Amino acid sequence: MNHVYNAYILKSYHDPALYKTREVFQLNLALFPNWISHLLMAGLMFIVPPLIAEKLLLTLCIVGVPLAFLYFLRSIDPDNTFYAWLGFLFSYHYLLHMGFYNFALSFALFFIVIGYWWRNRHVMTAERIGILYLMLIALYFCHIVSYALSLAVIAVVACLTLRRLRPVIICAGYMMPAGFLLLNYLLDSTQGAEHQYESGGWIWEYLWKNRSLLAFNDDFLWANLVLLGFVIGLVLYTVWMDKLRARKLIAEKDVFLILAVIFLLLFWKLPRAIGSGGWINERLHLFVIPLLLPWLSTRFHRIVKQSLVGCWILLSLVHLGYTCRDMSVYNREMSEFARIVELPDHTVFKRLDPDYWGTLTKYALPYFNGFVSYGFSGDRAYIHNYEAEFDYFPINFKGNNNRDAYDGDPITYRIGWNIAEDSQKLNPFHQDYDLSLSDGSLIILRHKLFDPARERVWDLETKKTGMMQFVMGDLQTSQPGTYPLVPELRYRPGGYGWDTLSPRHTFNGGVQDSEDAAFVIDLPNGKYQIGFKFQSDMVHPHRIALYGNGQRLGKPFIIPVAQVPIEKVWLIEVTNERLTLVIHSLDRGKNAYWIWSGLTIKRQ
Repeated sequence: MNHVYNAYILKSYHDPALYKTREVFQLNLALFPNWISHLLMAGLMFIVPPLIAEKLLLTLCIVGVPLAFLYFLRSIDPDNTFYAWLGFLFSYHYLLHMGFYNFALSFALFFIVIGYWWRNRHVMTAERIGILYLMLIALYFCHIVSYALSLAVIAVVACLTLRRLRPVIICAGYMMPAGFLLLNYLLDSTQGAEHQYESGGWIWEYLWKNRSLLAFNDDFLWANLVLLGFVIGLVLYTVWMDKLRARKLIAEKDVFLILAVIFLLLFWKLPRAIGSGGWINERLHLFVIPLLLPWLSTRFHRIVKQSLVGCWILLSLVHLGYTCRDMSVYNREMSEFARIVELPDHTVFKRLDPDYWGTLTKYALPYFNGFVSYGFSGDRAYIHNYEAEFDYFPINFKGNNNRDAYDGDPITYRIGWNIAEDSQKLNPFHQDYDLSLSDGSLIILRHKLFDPARERVWDLETKKTGMMQFVMGDLQTSQPGTYPLVPELRYRPGGYGWDTLSPRHTFNGGVQDSEDAAFVIDLPNGKYQIGFKFQSDMVHPHRIALYGNGQRLGKPFIIPVAQVPIEKVWLIEVTNERLTLVIHSLDRGKNAYWIWSGLTIKRQ
C-alpha cells in the first residue's frame, strides 16, 4: 500500500492546504525507474478513490502477464502459444503479493519487448527501432532489473542467432543508447553497494519449491511440484523428440534454453540484495520457466495439447482458489485495523510493531504497510513511509524528517494492531502517550501534547471584544486584545500558534520564510472576519497565496517593493471549531519568500 499512499501524495502535493504532508515529504522528480505505478495511480486518483486506483493497477498487472506470454510465444513460434495459458498461473506471483507493482508491470512488459525484438530483429527499420525504444523506456520506468535483463537477453540472442557479424554490429549500434541509460543509472545510484547473500539451503529450497508461486504459505506446494514435474517431463520429451529423434541437435530456439540456464545460474550466484535493492534472486527466478517455454517441444497430438492446456487451466484455477481463500483471511484481518477511524486532519502518524503480525506471514507480509491507509485522504503524513528513504522513488523525506522522527513536533498518533496491553513494545510510550482508541485488536495512542483541551484561549480572551489581534515576530505589546506571535510558538489544542516549522525567521516586525507556514487557532463555529497584513523587504516583490481551512482565499497577489504594508480582509466560516491559515509563496529562486506582519480575527 506504500505505492498507493505515495501516488496519493504525488497527486495532491501541489495543494498548499496539505501543509503537513508538504512539510514531511518532498517530490523527487528525477528520471529514475519506479515511476510507472505511481504515475498511473496518481492519474487514476483524479477519477476514482485511491483503493479503486490500486485495484485498476492490479488488474493491469494480472491481465498483462498471460497477454504478454501469448505475444512472446506467438512471436517466436505460433505453434507454441498453447503454453501461454501458464501466464494465468504466473499472474499471482510472490512479488506481486509483496506489493512490488512496478516490477509486476515490468515482468509482463519484459516479454513484450523481447517478443517484439525477436519478430523484427532481422529487419530493424527506423520506425521499428523507435517503437522498440518506446517500450524500452516504459520498461526502464517500471523497474531497473527487468530493463537490465531485457538488454542482456537481446545481447545474448543477437550474438547467437544473427549469425553474421554485420547484423550483430548493427544491433549493438541501435541498442547502445539503451545501454548508456542503464550505465548512467548504475553510476548515479547513491544507495550503497553492500552485497547480501542467502545461504545455499535457502536457494535450494526456493528452487525446488518454486517459491515464485507461493505467497503466504505452502498450501499450493503440491501443485507447484506437479508443475515442476510437468516442466521436467516436457524438457525430457523435448530432448527426445526435437533433438535425439529428429537428429537436430542445434536449432535457433535453443537460445531460450541457454537463457533459462543463464537466469538459473544468476539466481544461484547473485546476492539477494545490493545496497538497498533487494529480492534479486526472487526476481530472477520468476523468469526461468517462462523463458524456457519457447524451447519446449510442440510435437504433440491435438488431444495431448488440449490436455496440457487443461492442466495449465486447472493449476491456475487451483492457485486462484488458494489466493482467494488467503485474500479473504487478509481482508478480514485488515478490516480490524485499516482505517477504522478517521484521524484528525494535518496529522503525523506512525505504526507500532505488533506482537503478532497475523495469519499470512510465512513468506509475504501483507500487513506491514496496511496502516498507511489512514493517510489516503486529507493531510495525514505517514512518517513510517519506507519509500521516502530511497532516491529511486518519487517521494522523499524533506529536511531532517525520517521514519522514526518528525522534525516539527512529537509524532501525534501511533497505531498498533495485535499488541497486548502489557506488551513491552508499549513501554517506551507510556510516559508521553495516552490511549486514544481501543477497538478489538486495534489501539491508537495520542501524544499528551495533543490531548483535547478543556477550555479555549479564544473563549477566555475575547469575552468582551470578540476579537484577537496578533503582532508577528519579536515585537512585544501591552495593548489589550493584542498578542505576540513569535516563530517558536507551536499550536496546541485549545490555543493558537504555528503548526509548521516555518516561519523560522523574524524581519522588522514580521515573520519571514520561503516554506509554507500554517497558523492554527481553536474557535467556536461561526463566521469570522480575518485581516492580514504583509510587508516588503524593500528588495524584491513577491507573489503569495493564502488558504483558509483548505480553501484558497481569493486570487494570488503581489507584495510590491514599498514601505506601506499590504492589507487583505476575508470572511471565513468556521465549521470544525478550528481556523487554519496557510501562506504559500508562488515565486521561485531569490523571490521565493514572504513577510507576514499582522493578523486580526474578529467574530461577526
